[in-house]
Parts: sequence; C-alpha cells; structure tokens
Amino acid sequence: MSVSLYGSGQTILQVINTTTTTNISTTSGSFVTTNLSATITPFSTSSKILVLVRYNGFDTTCAGSEHTVFRGGTNLGSATYGFQVAYSTTAQQLSFPVVMNYLDSPATTSATTYTCYMASNGGQTVSAMGYSTPGTITLLEISGV
Repeated sequence: MSVSLYGSGQTILQVINTTTTTNISTTSGSFVTTNLSATITPFSTSSKILVLVRYNGFDTTCAGSEHTVFRGGTNLGSATYGFQVAYSTTAQQLSFPVVMNYLDSPATTSATTYTCYMASNGGQTVSAMGYSTPGTITLLEISGV
C-alpha cells in the first residue's frame, strides 16, 4: 500500500518504525552508537528516505553533547557536531529532547540501516533514552521527489 501526498506527485511507499527504551551512556568524545536504529530496503534507487528521530538526552554536568544519524558508516550530519548540540554554561544536570530530521538519497535498493549516535563534550557522561522514555526512529520511503 502506498499513500499519495495530495497534489505533490509524491508517494509514501513504506514506513519503518523502531522504538527502544534501553538507556545508553558514554563519556567518549567520538560518536558512539545509541543502539537506536532502523533498516529499510528501498523499492527504487530514485526514492528518498525521510529519517525522523526523537529521544531524550541527558547530560550529568552539562558539559555538552552532540547527536547525529549515520547511514551505514556515513555520518549524515556535520562530522564534528552532527545534527544537534546541547550545551550549558552551568554545572547542573540537563535533560533535553533530541529531534533530528533528514531527507536522504541513498540511491540503492539494498537494505539500508540508519543509526543514531552521540558524543560527549569534555568527557562528561551523556545518555540517550534516559528515564525509560522511548526513543524512536522512523523511516519513510518517498517516491517522486
């Protein structure tokens, strides 16, 4: 089943959604996986994949954190900061929503995995999916873009 986007000539061909509540923490300054990922096999090499991500981030002392999405081994955000950066000038704990959206052109009909990653700034502990709040990644294959 596909859903046409009224008047746009575009069609949503498939939707993949993954949810997890598994808390992941790191002190690494390099991007590490949050284990929140989803795999899609596009019907066409001309399809676009709309990646929608939402999870809670948590910094223990607010030194800061970076969050991004990888397609396989490719960082889709900025190599340094990813898509979202959280910083604070105070030494208090910080809880915040991580929301990332990206329209990708994988140009393949092979299974393609999108995975969320995070990194710590300053070696402080940062977490994803804190407080047992589910994190979600949704992939929408769109044709006719």
